[in-house]
This record gives sequence, C-alpha cells and structure tokens, in this order.
Amino acid sequence: MVEDLAKLGATVVGIDPCEELILLARKHLETQAPELAVQYHRETVEEHVKVHGAIYDAIVCSEVMEHVDEKVPILEACAKSLKPGGSMFVTTENQTLVAWFVYIIVPEYVLNFIPRLCHFYEKFISPAKISSMLSTFDCTTIGVKGYFYDRFDNSWTFVDDDRVNYGLHAVKA
Repeated sequence: MVEDLAKLGATVVGIDPCEELILLARKHLETQAPELAVQYHRETVEEHVKVHGAIYDAIVCSEVMEHVDEKVPILEACAKSLKPGGSMFVTTENQTLVAWFVYIIVPEYVLNFIPRLCHFYEKFISPAKISSMLSTFDCTTIGVKGYFYDRFDNSWTFVDDDRVNYGLHAVKA
C-alpha cells in the first residue's frame, strides 16, 4: 500500500515495528521503484508520534486493528500525528458472524489458505467502536464503507455492506 500511495504522487512514510518487514519493504522499493518518495521506519506509531506529532495530512491504518489487543493507543498516536483537518483512514474486519466465517472459518479451517490462528474474532472491531474511540481524540467519522477483495482479478471494490470488512474515514478537528 505504501508504494501504491507514492505512485499516486504522495510522499509516504511507512512504519512497522517488525524489522524483517521493514527490510523487505526497503528491498522491494530499491529494486522495483527507487524513484518513489517513500521512507520506511522500524518503530511503532506510538514511538513515531513522539518525534512526528501533528505533521501529516493523512494517516492510513490498514489491516492493523484486527491483529492488536490495545487499539486505543494506536488510534491515539495516529490522531496525534495528524495536522488539524487531516484525514485518518482505518481498514479492518468488522466484529460480525459473517466476518468470522469469511476471515477465520473459510480461509483458516476450510481452505487452509492462511495459517490457523492468524485472526481472532475477539480482535475484530465494529466501525461504531472505532468511531467512538477516535471521537475522544477530536476525530469525527465522515463515512464508513464496506469493501470486497476479488482474488481472481486482484482488485478491490467498495460495497454497501460493511459486515465483513470496512474502511472508515475520520477527520481531525
């Protein structure tokens, strides 16, 4: 996603606490698209905001929430990194039975497409809960939209149903 945003003309900072993932991302950038305006940092968003507070026009927190126990500190750090008027985009799985079936039962137990215990239903979260958390950091939810990934043609499509996964757009006051 970092390189895709940079290809659209954005200057992008990608962060992740996993050194292996950052090294892999840097290598891919160097070999595939060294001209892109991308920086990678191995750190958490909570560490990043200590030096980079209120400087970003947009933050994308994609496919993170469904893997972490402590969501509030991450969302708070993202909000603190935004300039006033900046946008935050959060994508994750909704905490519904449909999402449980689509993201855990089918891929982990039926198709063995991803390793078992990659996802936990307890970590899925509704858009209402994300919106409520963000509101405590002066971020107002502008919209929520479901999306669908088509594995056959490697494309994403927005859909009217957010019961499986969704993208949430919030703006900082």
